[in-house]
Amino acid sequence: MAIKQTKTTEKNQKTQTQKLKVEKSLSQRKEIKKVSAQSAKNNVTNKTTTQTRHMICIMCPMGCSLTVKVDGENVEVTGNGCNRGVVFAKEEVTCPKRIVTTSVKTEHGVRSCKTTAPIPKNLIFDCVKEVEKLRLKDVKYGDIIIKNVLGTGVDVVVTANC
Repeated sequence: MAIKQTKTTEKNQKTQTQKLKVEKSLSQRKEIKKVSAQSAKNNVTNKTTTQTRHMICIMCPMGCSLTVKVDGENVEVTGNGCNRGVVFAKEEVTCPKRIVTTSVKTEHGVRSCKTTAPIPKNLIFDCVKEVEKLRLKDVKYGDIIIKNVLGTGVDVVVTANC
């Protein structure tokens, strides 16, 4: 009997602890929403807010630590060892792009594919959905399976043989 009461008491304590965690999480979310709303309000009233971002350049093996200051449409980059860092940082803060790698279904199984050039990050999931629609018969390495995906001027190609 005492063992059952101990187990019941432990379960009640766990349940109370979980409830407290949920309540704390909810209160944190409310606080974040308040801060976000205040931040959005400040951005509307003060459009000359300077934002600073730190990033590592991936354009060469140096991996320079870049500091990017964005003030309206002005973008200032410091910390770059070469001009490629400036181009990378400006593109990353204005319109980030990525190469998409995924797989395509064929009659022989699944084959890997990728975009031939980076596409805007906001189109990645749409690009993957377009590839998912395909069912291919005979494909080989380098075959273009989608030309000009989503009007980006970038093709999707197969990267493995059947």
